[in-house]
Amino acid sequence: MAWTARRFSRRATPDEAVLFLGSLRERVMSIALSGSEYVQAAELAAASGGIYVALTGQCFLKSQAEILYTWNLKHFLRWELR
Repeated sequence: MAWTARRFSRRATPDEAVLFLGSLRERVMSIALSGSEYVQAAELAAASGGIYVALTGQCFLKSQAEILYTWNLKHFLRWELR
């Protein structure tokens, strides 16, 4: 499972953010890209725009997750992730 950011109407306080991040670390796995994976994502973004989406997609593929949860579906639909 992977997910992307969503904008909310109220920002979290610093204390809330610390609690959220602590909770999140217990439930998710970090994905680090190698230099060549990062360059591959950057090349995709240069061709189509959207470095954030390209990097998220590259991490999704590397993680071998089955589902990517996003509120930005139209951004991911412009690329064929393989």
